[in-house]
Amino acid sequence: MLLGDYFHNINDSYKKIFFSGISFNSNKILKNNIFFAIKGNKVDGNNFISQAIKKGAKIIITDHQNEGLRKGILYIKTKNIRKLLAEISFKIYNKIPKNIIAVTGTNGKSSVADFIIK
Repeated sequence: MLLGDYFHNINDSYKKIFFSGISFNSNKILKNNIFFAIKGNKVDGNNFISQAIKKGAKIIITDHQNEGLRKGILYIKTKNIRKLLAEISFKIYNKIPKNIIAVTGTNGKSSVADFIIK
């Protein structure tokens, strides 16, 4: 996949950069993945950027770093990482289910969900 096919508001010189997938979990990064450094309530994904790079991340999406290419790693700064992750995920995995089923209640949710899936 080429960056320019999914990110339209980036520098033209970065649009031909190849990436193989996306993740916001540094433990699941594969070679040439994009790592989305999302800040959560308890953990800040920016603390795991170096780990993601060691595992093979080639592109880092963050709200902390300055944009640009440094030591072979492309940093893309955005104000809303979660929104960008949702948009890119939709473009990559644009499989919209025909039916969406919600199971609510106090008892039996896991069993019902298991029956529906099988």
